[in-house]
Amino acid sequence: MRASFLGSGVLSALLIPACAASSASAAVYELSHSHGANDVSASFKASQLYFADKLDLGDFFVVDESDIETLNKLHHKEIESSRPKLLIELRGVDTPSDFFESQGLAPTFSVKDHVKAFADNTVHKLASMLASNSDNSGAAHLTKEIKAVAPKESISELKESFHQFEDTMVAAWKQFTGKSDHHKRDQRLLDLGLQDSGLKLVNDKNFINDLASLMNLKACDVAEKSVLFVKSMSLLSIGRKIGYDTKTYKLSKKALGDVLLELQKKFDVTIIAVGLDSVLHEDQQAALEKRNAELESLFTTFDKRTTSGACFSDEEACNKATSNCSSHGSCKESKKGCWQCACKATYDKEKSKTTKWSGFDCGKKDISATAHLLLWTSVGLILSLAAGVRLLTSIGNDPLPGVLEAATQVKKTSQ
Repeated sequence: MRASFLGSGVLSALLIPACAASSASAAVYELSHSHGANDVSASFKASQLYFADKLDLGDFFVVDESDIETLNKLHHKEIESSRPKLLIELRGVDTPSDFFESQGLAPTFSVKDHVKAFADNTVHKLASMLASNSDNSGAAHLTKEIKAVAPKESISELKESFHQFEDTMVAAWKQFTGKSDHHKRDQRLLDLGLQDSGLKLVNDKNFINDLASLMNLKACDVAEKSVLFVKSMSLLSIGRKIGYDTKTYKLSKKALGDVLLELQKKFDVTIIAVGLDSVLHEDQQAALEKRNAELESLFTTFDKRTTSGACFSDEEACNKATSNCSSHGSCKESKKGCWQCACKATYDKEKSKTTKWSGFDCGKKDISATAHLLLWTSVGLILSLAAGVRLLTSIGNDPLPGVLEAATQVKKTSQ
């Protein structure tokens, strides 16, 4: 048993006073552990103590004798991992204990009481405590949903990985679900452990932001002693808008689960799946609506760029948002403080064909020259045909020359 008493003041700051048990449920999954039958049900306090121990914060807590047996069972299941830790809280899960049912994974344990207090405080408080517990660690918000606590020498690299993320997030999603470049799109799906193209039907901006953030994490270099805390509200957002029994909700839930399983190759992933409860989520509604409005604004700005020309604040933002101009050009400063893609033609030696590119990210084939040639050739042919018909018509209406007129009259008289 690793948790011991150091100060009840810290404990009382973390634990909310006893309140009526919530009707919601919560299940905890640790993807690095073996998964047997879910036979452990932990109290609110035992659950928080277990997470504190997992983050080496056990010395700040006091252990109740009633929780010792449960904690011993949980620690018996625990497996040490040298990978950086990823702790993600998923709100709005319809059946927490079955979140990974299709993959045959059972939760490590479930939280049996005071789920609202557990969900509202655990991730946020532990992140704050961990950040202030070490002089060698730094803390940073990578996005509004992700907080990182990492060695000071590596925290700046993590921040850099999410620099200009809001600019790149929308572009990445458009490429991820777009109609063009099917080969690259399908490869992105496979790289993330996703194979269902139906994701393009999901337009909830919270979900897009969450999934794009997790995609970005997979590409980051993360130090071994780093801990990332993620709070995801996207399933709650989708469920409230269109229902928890819809195909879109089920698809979104599966996609999040698939990406988290893929991230397990890089992180020691722990998931807190929080169930449905009107009281539990009511106080989150205003924050959820505000965040949705912010993300909606990002997509609107992106759409304006695609129609009126993208203008980025610097070269780095331009490169990230356009994937280096889709490798069909380079970012240039068109005017002061405005960086845009300057597209270049590419030549295919095998087909002996030159392709021109256009669009704010040089991602579209420029067929304007061919289109103009076809258009004006068609116009020319139509005009020529019209002129020919008009000429023939006018000739048919003109009187015959005198000689022919006379010959025609003689022939008619003889008859």
